[in-house]
Amino acid sequence: MTAELIIDARNATGESPVWHPQEHALYWVDIPVGRLHRWQPDGQTQHWTADEMLGCIAHSHQGHWLGAQESGIFHLIPQADGRLLAGKRASVEHARPGMRFNDGRCDRQGRFWAGTMQTSMAAEPVGALYRYDAMADGTAGPLQARLGTLSVPNGMAFSPDGKTMYVSDSHPSVQMIWAFDYDIDSGSPHNRRVFVDMNQHPGRMGLR
Repeated sequence: MTAELIIDARNATGESPVWHPQEHALYWVDIPVGRLHRWQPDGQTQHWTADEMLGCIAHSHQGHWLGAQESGIFHLIPQADGRLLAGKRASVEHARPGMRFNDGRCDRQGRFWAGTMQTSMAAEPVGALYRYDAMADGTAGPLQARLGTLSVPNGMAFSPDGKTMYVSDSHPSVQMIWAFDYDIDSGSPHNRRVFVDMNQHPGRMGLR
């Protein structure tokens, strides 16, 4: 297998790639600068910048983008002048100051999951996974932590049948991929267990 460079984006921390089939375009974020990028196979590129760091994105059934930023879940609205406007949909109360959202994704039922971490990368398991369920009017109440004791949740995946959830913790002191039984009706993970121990292969890791 050979990797091919398709765009020299020079991101500080490029994350959360999402393919938009209707637009035939790839979207992703550059977390520290709060930037949403777009690339098309014909070489066209665009980007928009928000006022907060942007951890991950998801495309909603309503046709717009959701983003997990420092202070909550936002409806992202790209502007012609390069700004990325953000209308808050749900707030988060972090375990302590200096935290932000990191990576995340939707389950197979469309629920948006995103994890939090300390920006300082401190070796403390105070990060958590949050699930966003939009109401009919697009709003939601305050986000509630659904899973805790994580340091750097950095990647998430679901099995083809949707009944197993995988979450990686890429902090150098952890380096684990966890598996959970996942109730597809309630959107609840349980029975946490080690899926892969990456401590013999140190380095940044994620899932998709």
